[in-house]
Amino acid sequence: MAVSYEEFIALINKRVPPHLRGAAYAHALEIYGPKPQTERFASYKFNPTNYFKNFLGWSAWDGIDDEHPGQSEIINACSIAVEQQIEKRDFEKGILQEHELKYWKFGDTIKNWIRVESGNGIGKTKLLSGAVQWFFDCFDSVVYTFHTNATQDLVTTWAEIGQDREGKGLPGKLNKTQIYLSPNRFATTRTTSNAGGAGEEGIKGKHKPFLLFVVDEADGIEDWKFKAIETMASGGVVIVLMTANPRSRSSYFHKIKRFSYSKTFRISSLYHPNVVQGREVIAGAVMRDFIEKSIENGCEVLDAHDEDLFTFELPYAVKVADIIHPAGTVFKPDADFMTRILGIAPPTLADKTIIPTARYEAACERKPTGLESTDKLRIGVDAARWGSDVGTVYFHWQNKIWRECELYQQETYEYKDAIKAAVLKFVDKGVTSCHIRIDAGYGQGVIDMLRKDDELIKAFHDFQVLEVPFGGSANDNQYYNLVTEMYYQAAETIKTLCVVNPPESLEADLCEREYDWRNRSGVDQKILEPKKDFKKRKHRSPDDGDGFVLAAAPDFIFQQKLTVAPMGISKDSIWLT
Repeated sequence: MAVSYEEFIALINKRVPPHLRGAAYAHALEIYGPKPQTERFASYKFNPTNYFKNFLGWSAWDGIDDEHPGQSEIINACSIAVEQQIEKRDFEKGILQEHELKYWKFGDTIKNWIRVESGNGIGKTKLLSGAVQWFFDCFDSVVYTFHTNATQDLVTTWAEIGQDREGKGLPGKLNKTQIYLSPNRFATTRTTSNAGGAGEEGIKGKHKPFLLFVVDEADGIEDWKFKAIETMASGGVVIVLMTANPRSRSSYFHKIKRFSYSKTFRISSLYHPNVVQGREVIAGAVMRDFIEKSIENGCEVLDAHDEDLFTFELPYAVKVADIIHPAGTVFKPDADFMTRILGIAPPTLADKTIIPTARYEAACERKPTGLESTDKLRIGVDAARWGSDVGTVYFHWQNKIWRECELYQQETYEYKDAIKAAVLKFVDKGVTSCHIRIDAGYGQGVIDMLRKDDELIKAFHDFQVLEVPFGGSANDNQYYNLVTEMYYQAAETIKTLCVVNPPESLEADLCEREYDWRNRSGVDQKILEPKKDFKKRKHRSPDDGDGFVLAAAPDFIFQQKLTVAPMGISKDSIWLT
């Protein structure tokens, strides 16, 4: 009786010496044809961890919880994103009905760009090599790998791939940086220069129903390479998997964190199984003694946590310089420790900026409690008419703050109409107090039109349109002008705020805008970096930051002399002049 393909492979594994198995596997494929090979991987399409174990001979390690993920959580996120995209595709083709959807719901954004911020020694290169092979073997796919240069790709990701596949009888012909099965099915590296601005075109390639892009040391990858990936990833079922020891907050890798279609994992070396258990569970990975030496060289013990300083504690005791620090000891990391161990990009210019990066990041991750008051809506409008500046409109409601819209070279009535339409949506949400704060520089026409809008005036018990002179006097004498006070007060408000879907430019506007000191009448006062200086240094205007602080700053900053409403306007309406 003829044996099945799987039985034949089992016989090869049992009777053929390892150094001859590659040829035997190839012969098996010639006998049985491609169909059994497809069937061989069918049950592993959405089970990558079992694929690693059964075909590559190693196991992905599991994380502790959502805050401390491991290799398994990352590769499973890739698998789920594939399932979601397949369902979305089949739904759009009419193959699936809405009630048949299991992994994707209509209107959901699929997070198929997977970012991994990691410390050292956690096995990120092993993870990438496994992802390449799983995707190549299990799907009719093309896979591209990226690194800072070709040599690094050869000695990292592709070195692991070579070790994993050798003598395993897996599909395709393997050379140093390529697995080749056919002109339309392969995995390969993509490294080229951008000489003459031609780099983006040079790395574009085949478009297949299934595409995987693997980016190692993504923090050092040039922007144009990511732009090429975005173009190539415009159709089909796509996964972009990126890993890095993050060093920069200006890299494209960092910017991707705020994209709606990205999902970020942060793997700290502190929570690798070897470190947590204090013994070698996974060969060759980070060990606790390395962590203890790193703490000695890069951390300071504090009495309590400080969110602004990225402090951390451990669930186990560590011995540092012959001192035993018990579980729960609070440590403050330096910049190098943050990158190499915690997987956190160090904050930028922390000693010269008003809003600490850690505080901003915490606000972006914070979730609403659902207990916040619904009656107050505060709106910040940084108006711009012409040139490269963009008008931004931020809403602050229920302890959440978000950019409602941005307006590029719009007329006054277009500002007014956009703001009015958005504001009126909150009448039925319980809002009774609506304050619209508009910078005085370019917003005068918008201010006048909104103040005279009878529908808005009648919609709220307390409706105010505030003209805010950024260069005006501050309420507190420690600040040189009003805009500086707004940024400092917003820095306090953000400690409890939930920043929703922030644009990538907002972090730099808030966390990289510097301050200096001025002496006025013998008093040293803080002064925010002027907009023109920020534009010269960052090559753009801080429009998002200004709109944000207008919405986030507390009411008392804007308290000025009240004026009585003129005839013809609701007596219940007052505003500030």
